[in-house]
Amino acid sequence: SVNSTGSVSWAITSGGEQGEVLVTVENHYRKLGMSILDLTTGQRPTIQCGAVNSDSASLGQALLADGLLDYYLTKRGVEALIRKAVKRGIFQSEGFIFVPWDPNGGEPYMPQMDEAGEVTGQTKTGDVAFYCLGPLDVVRDEWAESYEALNWLIVRTWRSRFDLAAQYPEMAGQIEGIESKTDSTRKRIGFGSMDEETDLIAHWEFFHKRTPSIPDGRYVSMLSDTVVLFDGPNPYSDLPVYRVAPDDLDGTPFGDTPMFDLMGPQDAVNGIDSAVITNQLGRGIGNLLVDDDSNITIDQLAGSMNLIKRRTGSVVEPLQWPQVPPELMQSKADKISAMQIFAGISSVTLGAPSENVGADSSGAKLALLDAKS
Repeated sequence: SVNSTGSVSWAITSGGEQGEVLVTVENHYRKLGMSILDLTTGQRPTIQCGAVNSDSASLGQALLADGLLDYYLTKRGVEALIRKAVKRGIFQSEGFIFVPWDPNGGEPYMPQMDEAGEVTGQTKTGDVAFYCLGPLDVVRDEWAESYEALNWLIVRTWRSRFDLAAQYPEMAGQIEGIESKTDSTRKRIGFGSMDEETDLIAHWEFFHKRTPSIPDGRYVSMLSDTVVLFDGPNPYSDLPVYRVAPDDLDGTPFGDTPMFDLMGPQDAVNGIDSAVITNQLGRGIGNLLVDDDSNITIDQLAGSMNLIKRRTGSVVEPLQWPQVPPELMQSKADKISAMQIFAGISSVTLGAPSENVGADSSGAKLALLDAKS
């Protein structure tokens, strides 16, 4: 909803050196991206657990796995997180689901006691946690040939400094001095400067696979280069980060998305719209051209039903601005049509069949065009 000039889709803003241009954003880019998201995630995939063996224990485990799967997809909101990851993949080229083990999750089963025998808390069973991350939250080796070839990743999540101080009381003083999200990220797209303070701080987690050079792998949990919460063997058999990407940027560990190809046409549509709006709204209030010696004042032109006298031979005529040429509007329509082609979304799927489809199109033809999206 925000273009490269900082203009927004929910308001007409001013541009140019002296604010002489009205700038508007007609966001077809977002509509096409959301249509791709709806087509991709509209039908829930059927996931069913099966037993490899036919013994009763394996069959019982398969039934338990079906129940766990449904619990995590619905009750724990994993299905919604996957949709968010797909959305990030469409618009940002990559989305990630980070699945670490949370020792503070699950149900309490044992009280924690201090040296004096006083109960200070509850030890919990632990459970997996789920985070949806974007491409800027996952640091990787940019020289790797593909994402699958990566041996290590660094993941960034945002945690409450007070929760971390409670979990690591021996480091509470150091944790209090860590830079917050407010300081490290002063602006958010579309919301301008953020002056409010937050207790969120960056939590960095380094994962290295078990390789011949590092047989046990390595896991480092840290808040800065000096505040290290844990450094030891990797407890995970693989990297607990799962990526969703529409395509791969060949020869790199980064993703790609066809939505990037729509940015140029979207800027062209914004430029055409801004030219039209500037001409029609910015100069829609008529101006009059009068001779210097016409003896007509501005006060005489205010209101209506006025008797206005002009000097003999002087000229009073309206100033006509150029009309919007039809070629400009046709160019805009062509750009929008090109965006639909690049995105693989037909105008039929968007619910507004274009003139190219034909006014006498049959239902079978419309169904075929919709199926081709």
